[in-house]
Amino acid sequence: MTDVDSGLRMLSKDNVIIASHMQQLNKVIGSLRTEKLDLTTQLRKQQLRIVHLENLVDQLSKQVNVSNICAVYCHCTEFVRKNKERKWPIDLTVSFYSF
Repeated sequence: MTDVDSGLRMLSKDNVIIASHMQQLNKVIGSLRTEKLDLTTQLRKQQLRIVHLENLVDQLSKQVNVSNICAVYCHCTEFVRKNKERKWPIDLTVSFYSF
C-alpha cells in the first residue's frame, strides 16, 4: 500500500463524515423552515384575531356611548315634562342637542 492510497482513503473517509454532517444540517434547516412557516401562520391568525377584537371593542364602545346618551336624554326630557309647570331659575326647555 502506498502513501497515495492511504491518503485517498483518509480523504474519502473525511468526505463521508462531511457529507453526513451536511445531510444532518440540511435536515435541521428543513425542519426550521417548516417551524418558521407554522409560527408565521399562527402569528398571522393572532394578528387577524387582534384586529377583529379591537374592532369589536370600538363598536361596543360606540354602542355604549349612544345608549348612555339616549338614557340621559330620555331622563332629562321626562324630568322636564314632569316639572314643566314648576318655576325654575333657569330655562329647562333648552335643547339637549346644543350640548
